[in-house]
Amino acid sequence: MFAKRRKGRVYVYYYSEGLRKALPRRQTYHLDNATDDEIERFLTATTALQKARKHRPDARQVPPELEPLIEQFLTHLRDNLDRQPPTLRQYEGYLSRAGLLFGWPLDKWPLKSPNFPQLCRAMGYPRAAMFKMRQNILVFWYWLRDLGYVTGDLRIPKLKVSNKTTPLKHLLSPDDILGLPLKGDLRYLALLCYFCSLRPQEAVALTPTDFAAGSNVSGLECVRVFKNAGLYHKLAVRVERQRHDSKPRSPKADSIGWVACFDARAAKEIVRLAQTVTLAHRMDTYQRRWFRQGLGFTLKDLRRASLYWLGHHSKLSVVELKNHARHSSLETTSLYVRRPDSDADRGLDLDA
Repeated sequence: MFAKRRKGRVYVYYYSEGLRKALPRRQTYHLDNATDDEIERFLTATTALQKARKHRPDARQVPPELEPLIEQFLTHLRDNLDRQPPTLRQYEGYLSRAGLLFGWPLDKWPLKSPNFPQLCRAMGYPRAAMFKMRQNILVFWYWLRDLGYVTGDLRIPKLKVSNKTTPLKHLLSPDDILGLPLKGDLRYLALLCYFCSLRPQEAVALTPTDFAAGSNVSGLECVRVFKNAGLYHKLAVRVERQRHDSKPRSPKADSIGWVACFDARAAKEIVRLAQTVTLAHRMDTYQRRWFRQGLGFTLKDLRRASLYWLGHHSKLSVVELKNHARHSSLETTSLYVRRPDSDADRGLDLDA
């Protein structure tokens, strides 16, 4: 059985010795936002696999020969490409499923890969999981080829991607954020994520030495852009790391740089809080604490709402907004400034 919780999160339950228990989220997160039919197909396939394992103890999701290669690949991602734990867990999960789909030896993969969509559907994987799994498998394959484990290309059919909509659920103005009933480190995070448009993992990695203010920032490009657009332009922060746990790491590709704060009221609070508040917890701790506030939006939504507000209520060009957001493409920026979906009673009665 399964249940859908807030934000589309899916939890799968089973009974053991008369008690209901939940499968670990790492085994079911790919079902988030899937349809009921997709979830049921996954549960049916998983149940069949578990029954097979009872009759065949040697049946495993990951072929034993594949496990050390996956471990070596994850080590490469962590040590050489500085990938973060959430990314590593994603790769590990999807490559484990690839082992179930394609099996061993590796030279079988090019023979089975053209049937990737059918194999995934038979296992009940939703389209979003299939799309991400395809990307992860290809990165893994070409890493294997670079090291001489395999030869040739791996051809996996492209998947049709549904039209993207803005991930923003709520429009939030600067006054909305300044009026939030938050104190201490949570208020500090809220101000940074909204008024500097930072990703939460970037905000928690900041230290007071990352800020510059007053005349010291006049030569920065981000400050000149804000000044020309009629925005506040006397506080900037240097983004050069992010943090999920206790160890700071490099931020996302092309994300290093100076970012300006666009509101004078927020700037004064940020300066005060930067001198009195320490962001010492893990990212997941802040996410849980934020969720308990019951505000109806996430820390990441603050960045989205910030970019939406700047895109619609400031004189920044789309290129200047892209640079402020530190996006790699204008396509991503355009997604952030789309209006959230809404609905109304339909009809042609003008007096209704």
